[in-house]
Amino acid sequence: MDTTSHSSDVKALAQEVLAALPQPYSEDVIDEVFYAIETDPRRLRDYEALCANLGKTVVNNWLGRWIGIALGKVGEQQVPSRKSSLIGSYSLFDTDVKPVERKPKEGEALKGDVPQPVERVS
Repeated sequence: MDTTSHSSDVKALAQEVLAALPQPYSEDVIDEVFYAIETDPRRLRDYEALCANLGKTVVNNWLGRWIGIALGKVGEQQVPSRKSSLIGSYSLFDTDVKPVERKPKEGEALKGDVPQPVERVS
């Protein structure tokens, strides 16, 4: 099984749902992404197809990871899911989560010269 293409499918689903959520994102953004998937029939079908190919644990972990990468955040604390029934728990992020404008180029990362998060004005 080619997990590379499936990984990019999980990433695309995470990015699509994040783009549709209101900003600024809350510390519960992972739970909100899964809830948005759960309540949208097309996204739920996509999610279930990914789970059939990769397993629910893999898909859930990758979704959480891609959300964190997209927002430039690492989970602070594991808490039980309050909205989505697709996950049992998730990592809380700081309430100041902001999307990163772009991935740093290798040279920038090596120099510590990385792009800053984008300030969104509502």
